[in-house]
Amino acid sequence: MNSKTKFLKTAFLLACMLLAGTITASAYDFEVDGIYYNIDGTNATVTHKGTGSNYYYTYSGSVTIPATVTYNGTTYSVTSIGYMAFRGCSGLISVVIPNSVTSIGYYAFEECSGLTSVRIPNSVTSIGWAAFCWCSGLTSVGISNSVTSIDGYVFHGCSGLTSVSIPNSVISIGVDAFSDCSGLTNITIPDSVSSIGGAAFKGCSGLTSVVIPNSITSIGRDAFYGTAWYDNHPDGLVYAGLFAYKYKGTMPEGTSITIQQGTLGIADNAFEDCSGLTSVIIPNSVTFIGSRAFEGCLGLTSVIIPDSITSIGESSFTRCSGLTSLTIGSSVTSIGSNAFLGCSGLNNIEVSSDNAVYDSRGNCDAIIETASRTLILGCKETIIPNSVTSIGKSAFEGCLGLTSVVIPNSVTTLGRGSFRKTGLTSVVIPGSVKTIGNKAFMSCENLTDVTLSEGLTLIDEEAFCETGITEIHLPESLIRIGEQAFEETPLTSITIPKNVAYLGNEAEFENDLYGGVFDDCQQLMEVNVDSANATYASYDGMLLTKDMKTFLYCPGARTDQCVIPNTVTTIGGGWGGFDCKGLTSVIIPSNVEYIADGAFDDCDALTLVRIFAVNPPSVGDYPFSYYSYSIITLEVPAESVEAYRAHEYWSQFQNILPIVQTSGDTDGDGRVSIGDVTFLIDMLLNGHVSDNAAADVDGDGTVSIGDVTALIDMLLSGN
Repeated sequence: MNSKTKFLKTAFLLACMLLAGTITASAYDFEVDGIYYNIDGTNATVTHKGTGSNYYYTYSGSVTIPATVTYNGTTYSVTSIGYMAFRGCSGLISVVIPNSVTSIGYYAFEECSGLTSVRIPNSVTSIGWAAFCWCSGLTSVGISNSVTSIDGYVFHGCSGLTSVSIPNSVISIGVDAFSDCSGLTNITIPDSVSSIGGAAFKGCSGLTSVVIPNSITSIGRDAFYGTAWYDNHPDGLVYAGLFAYKYKGTMPEGTSITIQQGTLGIADNAFEDCSGLTSVIIPNSVTFIGSRAFEGCLGLTSVIIPDSITSIGESSFTRCSGLTSLTIGSSVTSIGSNAFLGCSGLNNIEVSSDNAVYDSRGNCDAIIETASRTLILGCKETIIPNSVTSIGKSAFEGCLGLTSVVIPNSVTTLGRGSFRKTGLTSVVIPGSVKTIGNKAFMSCENLTDVTLSEGLTLIDEEAFCETGITEIHLPESLIRIGEQAFEETPLTSITIPKNVAYLGNEAEFENDLYGGVFDDCQQLMEVNVDSANATYASYDGMLLTKDMKTFLYCPGARTDQCVIPNTVTTIGGGWGGFDCKGLTSVIIPSNVEYIADGAFDDCDALTLVRIFAVNPPSVGDYPFSYYSYSIITLEVPAESVEAYRAHEYWSQFQNILPIVQTSGDTDGDGRVSIGDVTFLIDMLLNGHVSDNAAADVDGDGTVSIGDVTALIDMLLSGN
């Protein structure tokens, strides 16, 4: 994390606390002898004054914190130094912390540049994030032997710090804990420490000596980058204690690496992007491989994980596209997420028969988590055994060579991204599958033929996004279709079955009735809904709620004109209900009271909006794109022109004109056609006739079935 990121983190935390009400105009409960406190029962926390421009910078000189403090006759035990208590107090020279204090909060002494030394008593068990960050004058610090963890950024930027003693109580050193402590010359990490966080000593340019114990099981990315200790090593593989820490320099093409015997682990990012690496021999002494250790080693063709290794870190072999063969040893008990993501060349996967956690039963060329019967990694040669119950997250993701797959009837779940970006052209999903996870088939560009079976209840977010599907039959068992499930597909039509109750995120259903399921489907002409569906309905291929009062979606391939049915009172149940880039005009009926956020935002060709509502509808955020105000002509009832021109939102449209409507043009689209007959019948059935003068075709002053007859006669006679 760089300084800018750190500043942003500070600002974010502060904003969160402000929103939560934990920081007020007066951040303290009482003050005694120039020290400010907050009360928690019988305990007191040292804090800052927290008023006006003196929000920070409360203290200067020498401060002695008492073990107890009495206020209004009550004595409190001082147990902690709070969040940002001394932050920015550059005039603070020294501070005495009593044995009653058990914790030092986040940013407690950040930027106290005048502080030269501090002794942390044995009572302190916790030192918060960035507690002494940028205390540039700090030359020495004594850390309590009760502290178990040195949190992230605790001493970051303490450039004057020349020595630090880490006690045997510490088991972990956090990210950037001592980064940019340029005055440090040597560091001895005790045997108690098991993990060193990323960039822990990064930028400690004066650090020439590092003692790393055999107890270390994890070294994060760039932990010693920019230290003299690292820079003084010649190019090649650098070891930190018993760790293969980092390959330094540019690796030549065709490089083979044999990690030295006795090495305990391979650090995070040790060989990241070493594209010249073609083979690596890992000795039986190595017990784990760190996160992203071999990420981007494009030339690596085969890997044998020895029986000594118990853990393979997340993304450890990600993007090793040249990897064709993988052997997993008997002791591996943990494989991190995305460990082999993007290994598109894999065609042989084998797990030791002695492994108790994973297997490749029946020579299936896959890794299966034995207890859960989940296939967690497959390849183009994988045959899914009929004992597998789920396909795990990203199991086949990026396997472009996979063009076909047989999913057995034992499988109930297809996990997130399970077949994402594969070369599949068709797939049959059996009735045993209840859930298709989000992004399960996303970006399978060649996938054109998908068969779904009865039994399926959930198609999750973006499941078939960016595929080549032109048509698909949805089973009646389906209950929910997730957000963007079919986004950017060439679907031409689709029917929502009767049991679908949610389109989008179920948890957000009240606010988002559509969820962009068909976003950017520019070939989609119609969305039909089974008449027995209790939640949704369709009208002229458009999607509405069952009561026909909320208009949800107009298919993307619609061009020219869209006439919204006169039953509608609300347009949009989610952002972008009109995803019609070629739509030129829209007719909005008189009953519409509200138009939702971004409803017409994607209608780039829209030039005419005709609204029959006498009262200007209220709107959400940006129902039309900002640039459209000068392009769209807004037509409204003649008696309402001034009301629209005076409205806070509608007044932004530069061209507002009165509607001129022809007798018989009941739907207001500017022409008389058979569509007006249908529209008039709907008006009569739903009782929305009183304010549509064009519907009084026979001129008798009322709208009735006689006007339907008159309108039909008008069309037949050509008048």
